[in-house]
Amino acid sequence: MDGPAARKSVLDKIGYGAGSIAFGVKDNGFGTLLILFYNQALGLPASTVGLAVMISLVVDAVMDPLIGHVSDNWRSRWGRRHPFMYASIIPTALGFYLLWNPPSALTHGQLFLYLVCLSIAVRFSISLFEIPSHSLVVELAEDYDERTSLLSYRQFFGWIAGLLLSIASFSVFLRPTEAYPVGTLNPQGYATYGLVGALIMVAAMLGSSLATHKHIKTFAPTPASRGLNLFQTLREIFNAVSHRPYLIMVGATVFGAMAGGVASSMLVYFRLFFWGLTNDQISIIIAGNFASVAVGVFLAGRLSKWIGKKWGAAAMLVLSMTVNPSLYMLRVVDVLPENGSTPLLTILILASFLNTVFTIVGSILSAAMMADVVEDAQARTGRKTPGLYFAANSFALQCVSGAGVIIATTIIDLAGFPVGAKPGQVPQETLNRLAIYEVPILVGLYICALVCVLLYPITRQRHADNLQAIARSAT
Repeated sequence: MDGPAARKSVLDKIGYGAGSIAFGVKDNGFGTLLILFYNQALGLPASTVGLAVMISLVVDAVMDPLIGHVSDNWRSRWGRRHPFMYASIIPTALGFYLLWNPPSALTHGQLFLYLVCLSIAVRFSISLFEIPSHSLVVELAEDYDERTSLLSYRQFFGWIAGLLLSIASFSVFLRPTEAYPVGTLNPQGYATYGLVGALIMVAAMLGSSLATHKHIKTFAPTPASRGLNLFQTLREIFNAVSHRPYLIMVGATVFGAMAGGVASSMLVYFRLFFWGLTNDQISIIIAGNFASVAVGVFLAGRLSKWIGKKWGAAAMLVLSMTVNPSLYMLRVVDVLPENGSTPLLTILILASFLNTVFTIVGSILSAAMMADVVEDAQARTGRKTPGLYFAANSFALQCVSGAGVIIATTIIDLAGFPVGAKPGQVPQETLNRLAIYEVPILVGLYICALVCVLLYPITRQRHADNLQAIARSAT
């Protein structure tokens, strides 16, 4: 037995989940290293980097719903998702490689334009894959808990890819050399990172596309074309995105993703300068997060069954706003062990482990909640548009590396952080300002996300009722 009502094998889940590796690679680059590369290594002002990312984010906000809508209505012998998935592979990898390999001797103005163009190209091409690929969860599974399981695999692979590249970045690509005693200032290290990341993207995107290709025959057929003009198409998109549970989840995901984006974009600055960690110590902390992935994937499914997706996601938001913000403020008032000490490193390893668990569980549950919105809307409108709805999820995730970068670069500039800084040589007052400016922003964004999650109306019973209503309308 195959189809959305059937339980998927572990291999099926691996094939689907591996599709997130490319997004994990891209997210690691945009969320962790992009500011450091263009600001510290290439000398572009942090606010200029933020402006470039903001422009690409605005373009992405327009394109994502259109990609979702077009893929929902695409008709081909390869179904409505896979043509886009295959077409996006080479452009995504090429764009990512070029992003980390800008031509030498560019002026700041030229480098800004280069960053804008490549950011738009990478975001568009990854959306062309991520939205259709993510939408497959609705085609592959209908069950409330089975969807959580599939999305757990997706989170698992995305996080593993990001963690492996993070470790490789600090322990291999950006290690100090004779020419660059501060390894994070070495442009060649980022160039190698871009090449490796691009090759991983190709392998993951092609592998996941081929692994899920066999299920195309079991997917529901694309509805017949209704010959809508541009105005009617835009009106249908507007009607779909006006669905209240959808708007609630967009709000929750955007606010949560923005908080995560600020935290991840600033994290490398905090680790290198605020905590004074070495590259090897950073790699140790990141390595500890592999355990976080396993715990997070396991815990997400259990929480979904024990207390439901809504309350599980709410709990993770509350916990997320307590760990790193508390540590930053404790350092500002100077009550933590001194930098370079083993007790401090132990605290940071534990904090990173917990924070990553909370983030993974929350991401899995929120994605599963968005999947349930698809049938909730279908039961009321008669049309199934997972691509359009998951476009919102893609856009929100892009906020991790988009709006998060914008806010982070603003904080860096307001704090007066110097370009080409060396660890141990930045004034403590400047470092304290990073924490004092970031903490209230993080907490505020998490509270906004929490309010949205608490308004989410779809329960396990309502989801079951929606499936029954859809089944009745189909007969």
